[in-house]
Amino acid sequence: SLFGPEGEQRGEPWAYPGLKRTTPLPNLTLGKPTVTEPADSDVEHKGGNAVDGIVDKETHWGARAPASLRIDLEEVYRLGEIHVFPYWDGRHYKYTVEVSQDGETWTEIVDRRNNTERATPRGHVHTFDAAPARYVRVNMLENSANIAVHLAEVRVFEAESKDTE
Repeated sequence: SLFGPEGEQRGEPWAYPGLKRTTPLPNLTLGKPTVTEPADSDVEHKGGNAVDGIVDKETHWGARAPASLRIDLEEVYRLGEIHVFPYWDGRHYKYTVEVSQDGETWTEIVDRRNNTERATPRGHVHTFDAAPARYVRVNMLENSANIAVHLAEVRVFEAESKDTE
């Protein structure tokens, strides 16, 4: 997100109109491999669009609900924050987010199964207790407008280090 959990700005403002961001924000998902379930069938709306660093609702991953996007961070990190940017135009999405070290055993870190908050260009910022993970899976359950689900971007950040002294 352009804004952190406390509302602080983390990067350059988006250009207007279209709320497009042309400079990718560094984060752990940027350019990482993705696997979608069901498998991508639409070349234009492939899973890689959700990790290209650009928050643009026109270049998103899309699939028929329910669907999941799995991101391989390629090594284990101590995660503490995820930003989920569903497509925005007045609709809301229900979803969960899970993390895994091995791609087989998953721990749920975000539960938005009952979400009715409309998606916006600011996305949804979720912080959680530090969790070691190599894989992140966003399970898109439904959208309030139609049978499809969409992610413009997913960003993951390491947990803040806490001084132990």
